[in-house]
Amino acid sequence: MNSGFPSPVPRPASFRRVGVYRFLAILTLPVLLLLGATCILIMYHLADIEKLAADTNEKRLPGILAAQRTLINIENMRRNVAMIYNAQDPRLRRNALIDALALASESVFEPDSGFIDYARTAEPLIRSLSEAKSRSDEAADSLHNEELRFSNANGRLLLRAGLPDVPHMAHNARYLSSDTDIAQDAAHSEHIQELLFPLQTLCREVPSDDPALRDDCDRFKSSWNALTAAWRQYVNADNEARALWRQLDELLRKLSDDASSVEAELTYRAMEHIRTEARRARTAFFMASLLLIGVLIVFVAAVHRSILAPIALASRDLRKIRYGQPTNSIPPVRLRELQDLLDLLPSLSRHLAELSERSGQLEKEKDRYANLSLRDALTGVYNRRSFDEQLSRDGRKVPLALLMLDVDLFKLYNDTFGHQAGDAALAAVAHAMEQSLLRGTDKVFRYGGEEFAVLLPNATEKAARAVAERIQRNVRALALPHPASSVAPVLTVSIGVALRNLGDQADDTELIARADKALYRAKSSGRDRVCLYRPEDGPTARP
Repeated sequence: MNSGFPSPVPRPASFRRVGVYRFLAILTLPVLLLLGATCILIMYHLADIEKLAADTNEKRLPGILAAQRTLINIENMRRNVAMIYNAQDPRLRRNALIDALALASESVFEPDSGFIDYARTAEPLIRSLSEAKSRSDEAADSLHNEELRFSNANGRLLLRAGLPDVPHMAHNARYLSSDTDIAQDAAHSEHIQELLFPLQTLCREVPSDDPALRDDCDRFKSSWNALTAAWRQYVNADNEARALWRQLDELLRKLSDDASSVEAELTYRAMEHIRTEARRARTAFFMASLLLIGVLIVFVAAVHRSILAPIALASRDLRKIRYGQPTNSIPPVRLRELQDLLDLLPSLSRHLAELSERSGQLEKEKDRYANLSLRDALTGVYNRRSFDEQLSRDGRKVPLALLMLDVDLFKLYNDTFGHQAGDAALAAVAHAMEQSLLRGTDKVFRYGGEEFAVLLPNATEKAARAVAERIQRNVRALALPHPASSVAPVLTVSIGVALRNLGDQADDTELIARADKALYRAKSSGRDRVCLYRPEDGPTARP
Protein backbone atom coordinates (compact mmCIF):
# COMPACT_ATOMS: atom_id res chain seq x y z
CA MET A 1 0.00 0.00 0.00
CA ASN A 2 1.42 3.38 -1.03
CA SER A 3 1.47 5.81 1.93
CA GLY A 4 2.87 8.78 0.07
CA PHE A 5 6.23 8.60 1.91
CA PRO A 6 9.19 8.23 -0.48
CA SER A 7 12.03 5.84 0.08
CA PRO A 8 15.15 7.17 1.85
CA VAL A 9 17.55 9.15 -0.33
CA PRO A 10 20.49 6.94 -1.32
CA ARG A 11 23.79 7.99 0.26
CA PRO A 12 27.15 8.00 -1.49
CA ALA A 13 29.69 5.41 -0.45
CA SER A 14 31.94 8.09 1.07
CA PHE A 15 29.16 9.41 3.33
CA ARG A 16 30.42 8.72 6.82
CA ARG A 17 28.23 8.78 9.90
CA VAL A 18 29.15 9.33 13.53
CA GLY A 19 27.33 8.55 16.75
CA VAL A 20 25.38 11.31 18.47
CA TYR A 21 27.55 11.11 21.59
CA ARG A 22 30.74 11.40 19.57
CA PHE A 23 29.22 14.29 17.64
CA LEU A 24 28.34 16.13 20.86
CA ALA A 25 31.78 15.37 22.28
CA ILE A 26 33.46 16.80 19.17
CA LEU A 27 31.36 19.97 19.47
CA THR A 28 31.67 20.48 23.21
CA LEU A 29 35.39 19.72 23.52
CA PRO A 30 36.54 23.07 22.01
CA VAL A 31 34.03 24.92 24.18
CA LEU A 32 35.28 23.21 27.32
CA LEU A 33 38.92 23.81 26.38
CA LEU A 34 38.22 27.47 25.70
CA LEU A 35 36.35 27.84 28.99
CA GLY A 36 39.23 26.21 30.83
CA ALA A 37 41.78 28.49 29.15
CA THR A 38 39.64 31.53 29.97
CA CYS A 39 39.39 30.50 33.62
CA ILE A 40 43.15 29.95 33.83
CA LEU A 41 43.83 33.34 32.22
CA ILE A 42 41.44 35.15 34.53
CA MET A 43 42.85 33.38 37.58
CA TYR A 44 46.36 34.37 36.48
CA HIS A 45 45.41 38.04 36.25
CA LEU A 46 43.51 37.86 39.53
CA ALA A 47 46.63 36.41 41.15
CA ASP A 48 48.63 39.36 39.79
CA ILE A 49 46.07 41.78 41.19
CA GLU A 50 46.22 40.01 44.55
CA LYS A 51 50.01 40.22 44.47
CA LEU A 52 49.86 43.94 43.69
CA ALA A 53 47.40 44.44 46.54
CA ALA A 54 49.75 42.62 48.92
CA ASP A 55 52.72 44.64 47.64
CA THR A 56 50.74 47.83 48.15
CA ASN A 57 49.86 46.75 51.66
CA GLU A 58 53.47 45.88 52.56
CA LYS A 59 55.47 48.56 50.74
CA ARG A 60 53.31 51.47 49.65
CA LEU A 61 50.76 51.52 52.44
CA PRO A 62 53.32 52.48 55.13
CA GLY A 63 54.39 55.44 53.00
CA ILE A 64 50.77 56.47 52.51
CA LEU A 65 50.13 56.20 56.24
CA ALA A 66 53.30 58.17 57.00
CA ALA A 67 52.23 60.92 54.59
CA GLN A 68 48.80 60.93 56.20
CA ARG A 69 50.37 61.19 59.66
CA THR A 70 52.59 64.06 58.49
CA LEU A 71 49.56 65.86 57.08
CA ILE A 72 47.72 65.45 60.38
CA ASN A 73 50.75 66.75 62.31
CA ILE A 74 50.99 69.81 60.05
CA GLU A 75 47.31 70.62 60.54
CA ASN A 76 47.72 70.22 64.30
CA MET A 77 50.75 72.53 64.17
CA ARG A 78 48.70 75.16 62.30
CA ARG A 79 46.00 74.90 64.94
CA ASN A 80 48.55 75.29 67.77
CA VAL A 81 50.21 78.28 66.05
CA ALA A 82 46.82 79.96 65.71
CA MET A 83 46.18 79.28 69.39
CA ILE A 84 49.56 80.83 70.33
CA TYR A 85 48.50 84.06 68.67
CA ASN A 86 44.78 84.14 69.57
CA ALA A 87 44.54 82.48 73.00
CA GLN A 88 44.14 84.85 75.97
CA ASP A 89 44.83 82.26 78.65
CA PRO A 90 48.62 81.99 79.18
CA ARG A 91 48.32 78.33 80.07
CA LEU A 92 46.58 77.50 76.81
CA ARG A 93 49.19 79.49 74.93
CA ARG A 94 52.03 77.70 76.73
CA ASN A 95 50.52 74.25 76.01
CA ALA A 96 50.04 75.20 72.35
CA LEU A 97 53.69 76.33 72.19
CA ILE A 98 54.89 73.02 73.64
CA ASP A 99 52.73 70.99 71.22
CA ALA A 100 53.84 73.05 68.21
CA LEU A 101 57.54 72.68 69.09
CA ALA A 102 57.07 68.93 69.64
CA LEU A 103 55.39 68.53 66.26
CA ALA A 104 58.13 70.57 64.60
CA SER A 105 60.76 68.35 66.21
CA GLU A 106 58.89 65.21 65.07
CA SER A 107 58.84 66.48 61.48
CA VAL A 108 62.65 66.48 61.48
CA PHE A 109 62.52 62.67 61.40
CA GLU A 110 60.46 62.54 58.20
CA PRO A 111 62.24 60.82 55.28
CA ASP A 112 61.60 63.72 52.89
CA SER A 113 64.35 66.36 53.11
CA GLY A 114 61.86 69.05 52.11
CA PHE A 115 59.86 68.40 55.25
CA ILE A 116 63.04 68.63 57.34
CA ASP A 117 63.87 72.06 55.89
CA TYR A 118 60.34 73.28 56.55
CA ALA A 119 60.46 71.96 60.12
CA ARG A 120 63.83 73.64 60.84
CA THR A 121 62.47 76.91 59.46
CA ALA A 122 59.23 76.68 61.43
CA GLU A 123 60.73 76.02 64.88
CA PRO A 124 62.51 79.44 65.35
CA LEU A 125 59.50 81.21 63.89
CA ILE A 126 57.27 79.55 66.47
CA ARG A 127 59.56 80.70 69.27
CA SER A 128 59.70 84.22 67.81
CA LEU A 129 55.90 84.28 67.58
CA SER A 130 55.58 83.28 71.22
CA GLU A 131 58.03 85.99 72.29
CA ALA A 132 56.34 88.64 70.12
CA LYS A 133 52.97 87.68 71.51
CA SER A 134 54.35 88.01 75.05
CA ARG A 135 55.62 91.51 74.24
CA SER A 136 52.24 92.34 72.74
CA ASP A 137 50.51 91.22 75.93
CA GLU A 138 52.88 93.31 78.07
CA ALA A 139 52.21 96.34 75.85
CA ALA A 140 48.47 95.69 76.15
CA ASP A 141 48.72 95.55 79.95
CA SER A 142 50.75 98.79 79.99
CA LEU A 143 48.20 100.39 77.70
CA HIS A 144 45.41 99.32 80.00
CA ASN A 145 47.19 100.84 83.03
CA GLU A 146 47.74 104.09 81.21
CA GLU A 147 44.08 104.13 80.27
CA LEU A 148 43.18 103.90 83.95
CA ARG A 149 45.57 106.77 84.89
CA PHE A 150 44.27 108.88 82.04
CA SER A 151 40.68 108.25 83.08
CA ASN A 152 41.51 109.38 86.63
CA ALA A 153 43.20 112.60 85.48
CA ASN A 154 40.47 113.20 82.95
CA GLY A 155 37.75 112.83 85.55
CA ARG A 156 39.39 115.28 88.00
CA LEU A 157 39.79 117.87 85.26
CA LEU A 158 36.18 117.51 84.14
CA LEU A 159 34.95 118.03 87.67
CA ARG A 160 37.01 121.18 88.10
CA ALA A 161 35.98 122.56 84.71
CA GLY A 162 32.31 121.63 85.18
CA LEU A 163 32.22 119.98 81.73
CA PRO A 164 30.03 116.97 80.78
CA ASP A 165 31.51 113.47 81.03
CA VAL A 166 33.61 112.18 78.13
CA PRO A 167 33.35 108.49 77.01
CA HIS A 168 35.67 106.20 78.92
CA MET A 169 38.65 104.87 77.02
CA ALA A 170 37.99 101.17 77.71
CA HIS A 171 39.07 99.61 74.41
CA ASN A 172 41.32 97.06 76.25
CA ALA A 173 43.69 96.56 73.34
CA ARG A 174 44.65 92.98 74.35
CA TYR A 175 41.42 91.77 72.71
CA LEU A 176 42.26 93.23 69.32
CA SER A 177 42.78 90.34 66.87
CA SER A 178 42.99 91.87 63.38
CA ASP A 179 43.95 94.96 61.41
CA THR A 180 40.30 95.87 61.23
CA ASP A 181 40.01 95.83 65.02
CA ILE A 182 43.12 98.04 65.36
CA ALA A 183 41.83 100.46 62.77
CA GLN A 184 38.49 100.67 64.56
CA ASP A 185 40.23 101.33 67.90
CA ALA A 186 42.45 104.00 66.32
CA ALA A 187 39.37 105.70 64.95
CA HIS A 188 37.90 105.55 68.43
CA SER A 189 41.03 107.27 69.81
CA GLU A 190 40.74 110.03 67.23
CA HIS A 191 37.13 110.49 68.17
CA ILE A 192 38.15 110.80 71.82
CA GLN A 193 40.73 113.41 70.88
CA GLU A 194 37.94 115.47 69.33
CA LEU A 195 35.87 115.08 72.46
CA LEU A 196 38.82 116.08 74.66
CA PHE A 197 39.51 119.18 72.63
CA PRO A 198 37.64 121.46 75.15
CA LEU A 199 39.85 120.16 77.97
CA GLN A 200 42.99 120.83 75.98
CA THR A 201 41.72 124.33 75.28
CA LEU A 202 41.02 124.79 79.00
CA CYS A 203 44.53 123.72 79.93
CA ARG A 204 46.08 126.19 77.47
CA GLU A 205 44.21 129.06 79.17
CA VAL A 206 44.86 128.21 82.83
CA PRO A 207 44.80 131.36 85.03
CA SER A 208 47.95 132.04 86.98
CA ASP A 209 46.07 132.27 90.24
CA ASP A 210 44.80 128.64 90.04
CA PRO A 211 47.77 126.34 90.76
CA ALA A 212 45.51 123.35 91.47
CA LEU A 213 44.01 123.52 87.97
CA ARG A 214 47.47 123.83 86.52
CA ASP A 215 48.54 120.67 88.42
CA ASP A 216 45.51 118.81 87.07
CA CYS A 217 46.27 119.99 83.54
CA ASP A 218 49.89 118.89 83.86
CA ARG A 219 48.76 115.53 85.14
CA PHE A 220 46.25 115.28 82.24
CA LYS A 221 48.92 116.09 79.63
CA SER A 222 51.47 113.64 81.03
CA SER A 223 48.90 110.81 81.24
CA TRP A 224 47.75 111.52 77.67
CA ASN A 225 51.30 111.40 76.35
CA ALA A 226 51.94 108.17 78.25
CA LEU A 227 48.71 106.68 76.86
CA THR A 228 49.69 107.60 73.31
CA ALA A 229 53.15 106.07 73.74
CA ALA A 230 51.66 102.87 75.20
CA TRP A 231 49.26 102.63 72.29
CA ARG A 232 52.08 102.91 69.73
CA GLN A 233 54.12 100.32 71.61
CA TYR A 234 51.16 97.91 71.63
CA VAL A 235 50.41 98.38 67.93
CA ASN A 236 54.03 97.72 67.00
CA ALA A 237 54.23 94.57 69.13
CA ASP A 238 50.92 93.26 67.84
CA ASN A 239 51.87 93.93 64.21
CA GLU A 240 55.10 91.99 64.75
CA ALA A 241 53.21 89.01 66.25
CA ARG A 242 50.61 89.08 63.49
CA ALA A 243 53.29 89.14 60.79
CA LEU A 244 55.02 86.12 62.36
CA TRP A 245 51.70 84.27 62.61
CA ARG A 246 50.92 84.91 58.95
CA GLN A 247 54.40 83.82 57.92
CA LEU A 248 54.08 80.61 59.91
CA ASP A 249 50.57 79.94 58.63
CA GLU A 250 51.70 80.40 55.02
CA LEU A 251 54.68 78.12 55.63
CA LEU A 252 52.53 75.42 57.20
CA ARG A 253 49.88 75.74 54.49
CA LYS A 254 52.50 75.14 51.83
CA LEU A 255 53.88 72.25 53.83
CA SER A 256 50.32 70.81 54.09
CA ASP A 257 49.85 71.12 50.34
CA ASP A 258 53.14 69.33 49.75
CA ALA A 259 52.19 66.55 52.16
CA SER A 260 48.80 66.18 50.45
CA SER A 261 50.55 65.96 47.08
CA VAL A 262 52.88 63.27 48.38
CA GLU A 263 49.99 61.26 49.80
CA ALA A 264 48.00 61.63 46.59
CA GLU A 265 50.99 60.61 44.48
CA LEU A 266 51.64 57.51 46.59
CA THR A 267 47.98 56.55 46.44
CA TYR A 268 47.84 57.17 42.70
CA ARG A 269 50.90 54.99 42.08
CA ALA A 270 49.47 52.16 44.14
CA MET A 271 46.10 52.32 42.42
CA GLU A 272 47.58 52.78 38.95
CA HIS A 273 49.36 49.42 39.19
CA ILE A 274 46.12 47.74 40.17
CA ARG A 275 44.16 49.54 37.43
CA THR A 276 46.73 48.52 34.82
CA GLU A 277 46.47 44.88 35.80
CA ALA A 278 42.67 45.12 35.92
CA ARG A 279 42.65 46.54 32.37
CA ARG A 280 44.78 43.64 31.21
CA ALA A 281 42.43 41.17 32.85
CA ARG A 282 39.42 42.91 31.31
CA THR A 283 40.99 42.86 27.85
CA ALA A 284 41.90 39.18 28.19
CA PHE A 285 38.39 38.35 29.39
CA PHE A 286 36.85 40.35 26.53
CA MET A 287 38.94 38.57 23.90
CA ALA A 288 38.22 35.18 25.46
CA SER A 289 34.51 36.03 25.55
CA LEU A 290 34.52 36.96 21.87
CA LEU A 291 36.28 33.73 21.01
CA LEU A 292 33.89 31.76 23.18
CA ILE A 293 30.88 33.43 21.55
CA GLY A 294 32.28 32.54 18.14
CA VAL A 295 32.76 28.92 19.16
CA LEU A 296 29.24 28.82 20.61
CA ILE A 297 27.83 30.20 17.35
CA VAL A 298 29.62 27.43 15.45
CA PHE A 299 28.33 24.92 18.02
CA VAL A 300 24.73 26.11 17.65
CA ALA A 301 24.98 26.14 13.85
CA ALA A 302 26.35 22.59 13.83
CA VAL A 303 23.64 21.36 16.20
CA HIS A 304 20.98 23.07 14.11
CA ARG A 305 22.26 21.64 10.85
CA SER A 306 22.93 18.11 12.08
CA ILE A 307 20.18 17.63 14.68
CA LEU A 308 17.51 20.32 14.88
CA ALA A 309 16.88 20.79 11.14
CA PRO A 310 16.44 17.03 10.43
CA ILE A 311 14.21 16.72 13.49
CA ALA A 312 12.09 19.66 12.25
CA LEU A 313 11.78 18.01 8.81
CA ALA A 314 10.87 14.71 10.42
CA SER A 315 8.26 16.49 12.58
CA ARG A 316 6.80 18.13 9.49
CA ASP A 317 6.54 14.78 7.70
CA LEU A 318 5.01 13.15 10.78
CA ARG A 319 2.29 15.81 10.78
CA LYS A 320 1.70 15.13 7.08
CA ILE A 321 1.50 11.40 7.79
CA ARG A 322 -0.99 12.13 10.55
CA TYR A 323 -3.31 13.96 8.16
CA GLY A 324 -2.68 11.57 5.26
CA GLN A 325 -0.75 14.05 3.13
CA PRO A 326 2.18 13.12 0.84
CA THR A 327 5.63 13.73 2.29
CA ASN A 328 8.98 14.85 0.91
CA SER A 329 12.29 13.08 1.11
CA ILE A 330 14.68 14.06 3.91
CA PRO A 331 18.37 14.45 3.06
CA PRO A 332 20.71 12.02 4.82
CA VAL A 333 22.36 13.11 8.04
CA ARG A 334 25.69 12.19 9.61
CA LEU A 335 24.32 11.14 12.98
CA ARG A 336 23.81 7.39 13.02
CA GLU A 337 21.01 7.28 15.58
CA LEU A 338 19.10 10.12 13.94
CA GLN A 339 19.43 8.52 10.51
CA ASP A 340 18.09 5.26 11.94
CA LEU A 341 15.04 7.15 13.19
CA LEU A 342 14.53 8.82 9.82
CA ASP A 343 14.76 5.45 8.07
CA LEU A 344 11.82 4.26 10.17
CA LEU A 345 9.48 6.93 8.81
CA PRO A 346 8.49 5.10 5.55
CA SER A 347 7.54 1.90 7.37
CA LEU A 348 5.86 3.98 10.07
CA SER A 349 3.81 5.69 7.38
CA ARG A 350 2.73 2.35 5.91
CA HIS A 351 1.81 0.94 9.30
CA LEU A 352 -0.14 4.07 10.21
CA ALA A 353 -2.04 3.90 6.92
CA GLU A 354 -2.90 0.25 7.52
CA LEU A 355 -3.89 0.99 11.10
CA SER A 356 -6.04 3.89 9.93
CA GLU A 357 -7.83 1.66 7.41
CA ARG A 358 -8.35 -1.07 9.96
CA SER A 359 -9.52 1.48 12.52
CA GLY A 360 -12.07 2.78 10.06
CA GLN A 361 -13.39 -0.69 9.44
CA LEU A 362 -13.56 -1.37 13.16
CA GLU A 363 -15.44 1.87 13.73
CA LYS A 364 -17.97 0.88 11.09
CA GLU A 365 -18.38 -2.54 12.68
CA LYS A 366 -18.69 -0.94 16.07
CA ASP A 367 -21.37 1.45 14.83
CA ARG A 368 -23.20 -1.41 13.17
CA TYR A 369 -23.19 -3.56 16.27
CA ALA A 370 -24.10 -0.60 18.45
CA ASN A 371 -26.99 0.12 16.10
CA LEU A 372 -28.06 -3.52 16.25
CA SER A 373 -27.97 -3.45 20.03
CA LEU A 374 -30.21 -0.37 20.14
CA ARG A 375 -32.51 -1.06 17.16
CA ASP A 376 -35.30 -3.52 16.68
CA ALA A 377 -34.33 -5.94 13.94
CA LEU A 378 -37.86 -6.28 12.57
CA THR A 379 -39.11 -2.69 12.48
CA GLY A 380 -35.82 -0.71 12.42
CA VAL A 381 -36.93 1.61 15.23
CA TYR A 382 -35.23 1.79 18.65
CA ASN A 383 -35.77 -1.21 20.93
CA ARG A 384 -36.83 -1.57 24.56
CA ARG A 385 -33.23 -1.30 25.81
CA SER A 386 -32.77 2.01 23.99
CA PHE A 387 -36.11 3.18 25.44
CA ASP A 388 -34.98 2.49 29.01
CA GLU A 389 -31.62 4.25 28.44
CA GLN A 390 -33.23 7.28 26.80
CA LEU A 391 -35.84 7.61 29.52
CA SER A 392 -33.18 7.32 32.24
CA ARG A 393 -30.89 9.82 30.46
CA ASP A 394 -33.58 12.47 30.03
CA GLY A 395 -34.68 12.02 33.64
CA ARG A 396 -36.37 15.08 35.09
CA LYS A 397 -34.12 17.63 33.40
CA VAL A 398 -36.78 18.62 30.84
CA PRO A 399 -40.54 18.25 30.47
CA LEU A 400 -41.32 14.89 28.81
CA ALA A 401 -44.32 13.42 26.98
CA LEU A 402 -44.70 9.64 26.60
CA LEU A 403 -46.96 8.01 23.99
CA MET A 404 -47.82 4.34 24.45
CA LEU A 405 -49.30 2.78 21.23
CA ASP A 406 -50.96 -0.60 20.68
CA VAL A 407 -52.07 -2.08 17.34
CA ASP A 408 -55.77 -2.85 17.68
CA LEU A 409 -56.70 -6.56 17.57
CA PHE A 410 -53.32 -7.52 16.15
CA LYS A 411 -53.69 -11.19 17.25
CA LEU A 412 -56.70 -11.55 14.97
CA TYR A 413 -54.65 -9.95 12.17
CA ASN A 414 -51.94 -12.58 12.65
CA ASP A 415 -54.50 -15.37 12.76
CA THR A 416 -56.07 -14.09 9.54
CA PHE A 417 -52.99 -13.29 7.42
CA GLY A 418 -50.18 -15.18 9.15
CA HIS A 419 -47.11 -14.13 11.07
CA GLN A 420 -45.16 -12.92 8.02
CA ALA A 421 -47.94 -10.51 7.11
CA GLY A 422 -48.10 -9.48 10.76
CA ASP A 423 -44.39 -8.70 10.80
CA ALA A 424 -44.74 -6.62 7.63
CA ALA A 425 -47.67 -4.78 9.17
CA LEU A 426 -45.65 -3.96 12.30
CA ALA A 427 -42.77 -2.63 10.16
CA ALA A 428 -45.20 -0.47 8.18
CA VAL A 429 -46.77 0.89 11.37
CA ALA A 430 -43.29 1.74 12.79
CA HIS A 431 -42.34 3.54 9.57
CA ALA A 432 -45.59 5.52 9.65
CA MET A 433 -44.87 6.51 13.24
CA GLU A 434 -41.38 7.78 12.32
CA GLN A 435 -42.82 9.77 9.45
CA SER A 436 -45.23 11.42 11.89
CA LEU A 437 -42.43 12.92 14.01
CA LEU A 438 -41.22 16.42 13.07
CA ARG A 439 -38.30 16.98 15.49
CA GLY A 440 -34.95 15.25 15.64
CA THR A 441 -35.26 14.84 19.40
CA ASP A 442 -38.48 12.81 19.11
CA LYS A 443 -37.95 9.02 18.91
CA VAL A 444 -40.01 5.88 18.28
CA PHE A 445 -39.35 2.67 20.26
CA ARG A 446 -40.74 -0.87 19.95
CA TYR A 447 -41.84 -1.56 23.48
CA GLY A 448 -42.78 -5.19 22.96
CA GLY A 449 -44.94 -7.27 20.60
CA GLU A 450 -47.42 -4.98 18.90
CA GLU A 451 -46.77 -2.18 21.42
CA PHE A 452 -44.72 0.95 20.58
CA ALA A 453 -43.61 3.99 22.61
CA VAL A 454 -42.75 7.56 21.60
CA LEU A 455 -40.67 10.00 23.71
CA LEU A 456 -41.26 13.72 23.08
CA PRO A 457 -38.85 15.94 25.14
CA ASN A 458 -40.00 19.51 25.86
CA ALA A 459 -43.48 18.80 24.48
CA THR A 460 -46.68 20.35 25.79
CA GLU A 461 -49.94 18.49 26.16
CA LYS A 462 -51.27 20.06 22.99
CA ALA A 463 -48.17 19.17 20.99
CA ALA A 464 -48.15 15.59 22.31
CA ARG A 465 -51.82 15.10 21.37
CA ALA A 466 -51.16 16.51 17.92
CA VAL A 467 -48.33 14.03 17.35
CA ALA A 468 -50.50 11.14 18.58
CA GLU A 469 -53.37 12.10 16.27
CA ARG A 470 -50.96 12.44 13.35
CA ILE A 471 -49.66 8.92 14.03
CA GLN A 472 -53.24 7.65 14.18
CA ARG A 473 -54.06 9.20 10.82
CA ASN A 474 -50.89 7.99 9.14
CA VAL A 475 -51.49 4.40 10.31
CA ARG A 476 -55.07 4.47 8.96
CA ALA A 477 -53.66 5.94 5.76
CA LEU A 478 -51.64 2.74 5.30
CA ALA A 479 -54.97 1.05 4.50
CA LEU A 480 -53.82 -2.35 5.67
CA PRO A 481 -57.00 -4.52 5.43
CA HIS A 482 -58.19 -6.09 8.68
CA PRO A 483 -61.47 -7.86 7.95
CA ALA A 484 -61.52 -9.52 11.37
CA SER A 485 -61.48 -6.18 13.20
CA SER A 486 -64.62 -4.96 14.87
CA VAL A 487 -63.21 -1.43 14.93
CA ALA A 488 -62.57 -0.62 11.27
CA PRO A 489 -61.92 -2.52 8.02
CA VAL A 490 -58.28 -1.41 8.13
CA LEU A 491 -55.53 -1.72 10.71
CA THR A 492 -55.83 0.92 13.50
CA VAL A 493 -54.00 1.89 16.67
CA SER A 494 -54.91 3.08 20.16
CA ILE A 495 -52.67 5.66 21.86
CA GLY A 496 -52.27 6.70 25.50
CA VAL A 497 -50.50 9.99 26.30
CA ALA A 498 -48.86 10.92 29.64
CA LEU A 499 -46.84 14.05 30.52
CA ARG A 500 -44.29 14.79 33.24
CA ASN A 501 -43.60 18.48 33.75
CA LEU A 502 -40.76 20.08 35.71
CA GLY A 503 -41.36 19.66 39.42
CA ASP A 504 -43.50 16.54 38.92
CA GLN A 505 -42.40 13.91 41.45
CA ALA A 506 -43.36 10.95 39.23
CA ASP A 507 -40.45 8.65 38.38
CA ASP A 508 -39.98 6.73 35.12
CA THR A 509 -42.05 3.76 36.29
CA GLU A 510 -44.90 6.06 37.30
CA LEU A 511 -44.74 7.85 33.93
CA ILE A 512 -45.00 4.52 32.07
CA ALA A 513 -47.88 3.47 34.33
CA ARG A 514 -49.70 6.72 33.53
CA ALA A 515 -49.29 6.18 29.79
CA ASP A 516 -50.51 2.58 30.21
CA LYS A 517 -53.57 3.83 32.07
CA ALA A 518 -54.34 6.31 29.30
CA LEU A 519 -53.83 3.53 26.70
CA TYR A 520 -56.15 1.24 28.64
CA ARG A 521 -58.82 3.94 28.64
CA ALA A 522 -58.39 4.41 24.87
CA LYS A 523 -58.81 0.67 24.27
CA SER A 524 -61.71 0.30 26.69
CA SER A 525 -63.44 3.25 25.03
CA GLY A 526 -63.63 1.52 21.67
CA ARG A 527 -60.04 1.61 20.34
CA ASP A 528 -58.75 3.67 17.36
CA ARG A 529 -58.47 6.79 19.49
CA VAL A 530 -56.10 8.98 21.52
CA CYS A 531 -56.56 9.40 25.29
CA LEU A 532 -54.61 11.62 27.66
CA TYR A 533 -53.88 10.51 31.19
CA ARG A 534 -56.14 11.92 33.86
CA PRO A 535 -55.64 11.51 37.61
CA GLU A 536 -59.01 9.77 37.81
CA ASP A 537 -57.72 6.92 35.59
CA GLY A 538 -57.53 3.93 37.90
CA PRO A 539 -54.80 1.28 37.95
CA THR A 540 -56.43 -1.39 35.83
CA ALA A 541 -54.85 -4.18 33.80
CA ARG A 542 -54.51 -4.12 30.03
CA PRO A 543 -57.29 -5.75 27.99
